This record gives sequence, C-alpha cells and structure tokens, in this order.
Amino acid sequence: MKRGKALLITLLVTAFFGLFFIWPVCDVLKQAFVDEEGAFTIHFLWAVLSNPIYLEGLWNAFALGVASTFVTFIVALPLALMSYRWAFPGKKWLSLLVLAPLVLPPFVGAVGVRHILGVEGALNAFLIDLGLMAASAPTDWLGEGKFWGVVVMNALHLYPILYMNILAALGNLDPAMEQAAQNLGASPWKRFKKITLPLCMPGIFAGAAIVFIWSFTELGVPLVFDYTRVAPVQIFDGLKDLNANPIPYALVAIMLTISVCVYAFSKVILGRNKLAHASKPKGNAQERKLGGLAGAMASLTFVAVFVLATIPHFGVLFLSTSSDWYGTILPESLTLAHYGRAWGIRWYWGPSRIVYCTPLGRHFWM
Repeated sequence: MKRGKALLITLLVTAFFGLFFIWPVCDVLKQAFVDEEGAFTIHFLWAVLSNPIYLEGLWNAFALGVASTFVTFIVALPLALMSYRWAFPGKKWLSLLVLAPLVLPPFVGAVGVRHILGVEGALNAFLIDLGLMAASAPTDWLGEGKFWGVVVMNALHLYPILYMNILAALGNLDPAMEQAAQNLGASPWKRFKKITLPLCMPGIFAGAAIVFIWSFTELGVPLVFDYTRVAPVQIFDGLKDLNANPIPYALVAIMLTISVCVYAFSKVILGRNKLAHASKPKGNAQERKLGGLAGAMASLTFVAVFVLATIPHFGVLFLSTSSDWYGTILPESLTLAHYGRAWGIRWYWGPSRIVYCTPLGRHFWM
C-alpha cells in the first residue's frame, strides 16, 4: 500500500474514533469532574463513593460481572475442548448453532425468561400439571433470584465469545507437547491441568475480560428483571432526571475506570506470560472420531446448550404470536394481530371480503 493511501486511511479511522468515541467519552468525563462554575472538582465522585446506595450498585454490577464470567467459562470450556479434540455427528452445523446467541439481544431473551419463570409462567404450569406443585402456592422463581437470573441470561448470551477465544487458543497449541506428556505416562487430567489449561490462559483471559466488561456494564437484562440496585440501571434512572444531575456521569466515570483497569490488567498478564507469544504449532492435532453413543452424547451436548440459549427467545416469539398465554405451558391460541398493530395495520373480515386499514389509507382484498 502506498504511503499516501495508508496515511489517508489512518486519518479517516482516527477522525471516526475521535468523533464517535473519544469526544463522547471526554464529554461525559467533563460532566463528572467540572462543577457549575466550570472548575475542576471531585465532589461528585466523592458523593458517589460516600453513598451506600451507589456503592451497593457498583458492588452488584461487579458481582454480576464476576459471576457471569465464571458461569460463561463453565459453559464455554467444555464446548471448546469437545470441538477441538473430537469429531462427532453434525459437528460442522452444531458449531455454528452454538454461536447463534451472539446475534440475539440478551434483554429480549430476558422478556421470555420472565414469562416462562413467572408465578403464572410456563414452568409453574408444567409442574402443576405433573402434580409437583400446588396450584394455590406457585413458586416465584424470580422473586428472590433476580441476580442469578441476570447472570444466567448474560452467560447464555456471552459464552460464544469465550468459546471462540478458547478454541483459537487450543488451535495454537503444539500437539507435540501433549504427545510427549502422554508418552511419559501423564493421565488425561494431568495433561489438561499441566499443559493444555496453562497454554490456553492467554485466550481465556482475553475472552474473560470482554465478558466481564460486557456483564459489568449491561443495562437491558437488569432492567427487564427489575434488578434496580445495580450501577447501569442507576445511571439510566439518573439520566432521566429533568434536572442537571452530575451523579450519573460520576458513576459512568467510575465504571469506565474499572473497565479500563480490568482490560489493562488482562493485557499485563498476557504481556508477561511467555505462552502468549509461543511459536506456531509444528504439527496438527488429530481429532478423535466419535461414533455410536459417545458421538451422540457429544452432539446432544451442543444441542442442549443451543436449546437452553434460545428457549428465552422462543418464549418471546410465542408471546408475540399468542392471544392468551397465562398460566399454561404453551399459548392457547395464536394470532398475527400483534404484528399488524405494530405496523399500524388493523384487520377485520367483512361479509364478502377481507379489509385491512393502514395509516396511509384503506385497502380491500376481495
């Protein structure tokens, strides 16, 4: 590439990030550190750090980030190991299916979870039909479990990020190292603990940092679950205040600082870890072909994760097409009227024709 063209591209990229990223961030930080007279102050930060409600919100956001990252790791690591080591029926398509949650908004799935796990939701209706729950005393699954509801929704949405990072790290391993350990009599668990896992740590830290920051700053899922004692929701509520309230901007500055520190910490660990700069593998890992029951179990594991991750979104689909879904396992009847109202269309049947009305006029189907 010619130097002039490269310089032009650099200037365009710098201008883009400066206009749409750096400038907004600087404007937010200005609101957090500048008083009404335009003087520098840390009073707003101190007001946040001395308020137990805001401290609780920050702590809850941090706890959500840590718990979501841990649960995401528990889901992503086995999937990555299975995909790396084994060849099983439908692996190509199942590996694509488990990435589907990346394109599905987590807060939309949270709407479906609320309806499924609500007091009059599908799960309670199912348990009542089985005789495992009294109809007069249904369980409020989300009443005291809002925190873990948010964690599960975050994990089911973000595990593909960690899955792809771990899978990429596994792809950079030199199989000769594991083969040498196997020849020396090391058990599979010992090889994993002493060789595979340490060599994968750069990929794990990289993915975990993204998952933590995403979960730490997530707004939509806590809002849907009505989990208000968390910093992102407190910022959202504060910004709706008609008066000029600097506290939300101070909270943003604190959360931004924590996110930058977590990202920098992960980079420092990766920089000091010599494994992050390991040479390319000299050989290719051989996938072990699984057939019969073992292959079916591996395939079912991927299917189960995909189903769990998409059930909330199927719940939203049922909600959008149901005329009545209350206290039953599945909707009692389906309709497309909700979509018509969303587009400003009203349907009704005449004696000899179907009529539909739109905001632009009236149209007839004979």
